[in-house]
Amino acid sequence: MHGQGEAYPFGTTKDELAASRKAHYAHGLYEHQLCYSPWTHALVTADASVAPCCSAPRVTLGDLQYQSFADIWQGESYRQLRHAMRDGEPLPNCAGCDVFLAENRTLHRILLSHQDAKGAEND
Repeated sequence: MHGQGEAYPFGTTKDELAASRKAHYAHGLYEHQLCYSPWTHALVTADASVAPCCSAPRVTLGDLQYQSFADIWQGESYRQLRHAMRDGEPLPNCAGCDVFLAENRTLHRILLSHQDAKGAEND
């Protein structure tokens, strides 16, 4: 059975629908939770540029004409983006993303459960 969130991905309340009209599809998720896309995804454009995801195709992190994918993925541009995201500085595009919401919620729950388990070990 599918949940209400899947049936109404842009929300049901007046505020949620108003936000969706402004392309704020993430329902404020990235105001209190980071997006894990820079650790799990990349977008390779037709001109061989590498971007973090399809919501930020113009955020160029490298160019496959001049670098290997491994060099880009492990490079300084990706590292800076990951640090910024981890530190609560999402890209402006994140507010308009609805592609990875379920994945980000799941990854966040895993992270929190791992942190809880680690904390229990240290007690």
